[in-house]
This record gives sequence, C-alpha cells and structure tokens, in this order.
Amino acid sequence: MAGDPEATAALLRAVGPVLLRAARAVLGPSNSELEDAVQDSMVAFLRGLESFRSESSLAHFASRIAMRRATDYLRQGHSRGRLVGNLADIASTGHAEHGQDTARQLRHRHTLRAILDELSDVQVETLLMRVVFDYSIEEIARATQVPINTVRSRLLLAKKALRSRIEGSRELRAFLRGEMQ
Repeated sequence: MAGDPEATAALLRAVGPVLLRAARAVLGPSNSELEDAVQDSMVAFLRGLESFRSESSLAHFASRIAMRRATDYLRQGHSRGRLVGNLADIASTGHAEHGQDTARQLRHRHTLRAILDELSDVQVETLLMRVVFDYSIEEIARATQVPINTVRSRLLLAKKALRSRIEGSRELRAFLRGEMQ
C-alpha cells in the first residue's frame, strides 16, 4: 500500500471516523488540538500497519492508536498555549462571560492532565479503553497483548490512585461534583 496513494487515501477515509471518535472522546469535541491529534493518529496508524497482526479488528487497532495520541496531547499539554492565547483574545474584546467559560475549561483540562499524570501510561490506556471506549476486559487484554489479570490489576491500581487523589483534594471533589467555578 505504500506505493499506492489511492489505496492509502481510501483506507484513511475508512478509518478516519474511528480515529476522530477516539480522539474526540479523549480530548473533547471543542479542543483546539483535535484536528492535529487526528492527523498525528493517521500518520501513526499508517506507520503501525506493518505491526498489525489481525488479533483485533482494524477499527480497534485504529482507535487504540488515536487514543494513545490524544492521551499524549493531554499529557504534554499541547492545548495550553492556544487556550491561554484565546483567553487573552477574549479578555481584550470584553466577552467576560465567554472568557469565564474558557477559563473554566482551561482549569478542567489542567485538572484532567494532573489526574492523568498521576497514572502510568499503561494505566491511562487501560482505563480509557474500559471507561471511554467501553472495551471488555478481554478486549483490552487482546488489544494490549497482556493477560486478563494484568488488565484487572492495571484497572485496580488506576482506580486506587484516582480515588486517593480525589479524596485528598477538595478541588477535585468539587470538580467531579460539577461545583468548580
């Protein structure tokens, strides 16, 4: 397929919605970096095709790649610069109400990034596959090529770490109750 641009384009058109859905689930529908994350996912998907072993569906393979790329965007804080710039633009035009919404979104993203930073990459990936993408434990085990008990352990450790972080932070408890202003 590397030599056939039409086949490559057709494949990307077929998996594009899967990549977009996965990235949107992680980043949110209005994230300014969503398109970049999807494009990075397309490149990673094409590069990863050589390692695809048909142990899962192509859609699972694509969504896992997009999920990892989007998680990287959250962890690396790609969105931060643009959001801060948008806040300055909004403040200068006098749209205070919209600016407050953007400030709240920025705090939510920072909070989410802080929570994800508490976990290992494999815990984040496993938790997202289970919670966001509704994969079964067996599907996660197949997709990540680890035993079922490893998946269970990763989920348990991720939940314990999150619970501990939430219990120790008044701000996180308020955020999760929707009270954070």
